[in-house]
Amino acid sequence: MEAIEQRANAADDDARVAQEKHCRA
Repeated sequence: MEAIEQRANAADDDARVAQEKHCRA
């Protein structure tokens, strides 16, 4: 169960980073 939550959190972080990079660029 924890592994799934970690995967979801990692996906959210990746999306945030990608969005921030897109906005900064």
